[in-house]
Formats: sequence, C-alpha cells, structure tokens
Amino acid sequence: MTNPKLPGLPALPKLGAPPALGALPKLMTLAEQAKANENPLDRNAANYLNDAEHDSALDAAVIGDEFAAMREARKKQAEAVELSNDSEFWCAFYFQTREQKETFINHFGIKQDKYVDGQAAAAAMGITLPARPAPYKLGKVDKKLADLT
Repeated sequence: MTNPKLPGLPALPKLGAPPALGALPKLMTLAEQAKANENPLDRNAANYLNDAEHDSALDAAVIGDEFAAMREARKKQAEAVELSNDSEFWCAFYFQTREQKETFINHFGIKQDKYVDGQAAAAAMGITLPARPAPYKLGKVDKKLADLT
C-alpha cells in the first residue's frame, strides 16, 4: 500500500526586512564593569587630607552626584516604561466593501491586507514619521525559523 500523495502547498511569502533601528546599546568592557562596581567614595582617596571637614565635603559631593545619577536613571526608566506601555500606537480604516479596501491598499502598493505596517504605509504615502525615542529590545533570531521566511 502506498501513501497518498499530498497536494503541493504554495510557498510562504518572504517577509520584508525589519525596520531600521537606532544604535543598539553598547556592551560594557571589563574596565567599565569594574568601574561600575567600585565604591564611588574611593574616587576621593587621593584628595583626602585627614581633615574631617574637607574629607566630608568631598564625600558629600560624590554622594550628591550619585543621587543625581540615580534620579536621572529613574527618570529614563520611567520614560521607557511609559513608552513601552503606550497602547495608542494604532488606528483603523473602515470601508464599505472589500473592493474599496483593496483599491485603497493597492493604490499605495502596500503588501499587507488586514494588519498594515504603519511605517510601510507612511512611506508609500510619502509621509516622514518621527523616530522612535527608544530602540526596541531585540532578541536572538532563531536561524531555523528565519530560514522559513
């Protein structure tokens, strides 16, 4: 007994290139990692005079700088969270018939049908969009899955 022959399946369409991203975050060198783990008060060791008032003023300045850096980091983190949780990034066009929708889509040469990449649609319409303020976090692309596209 032979197995029945399966009908040929159409090839999956190739996906376009991912949108251009800004600069990716730079990885820290070993020296930068060591600096990040150092005690900030150790920076003053060469400037200490064994004078409590002078040495305390140096330490207070470093501590103030560290708190300012922490406040700035918190502010940036809050902005990143707000950006990632913003749900108002989409819009919808409604038409009376499928023919109207397809005429609209085809006029601009947009490849998608139901869910349209807003950047692709804006480019087809000649609209320049503002850049995203924070880059997307990209994960590692699985080679086997990428080969399927």
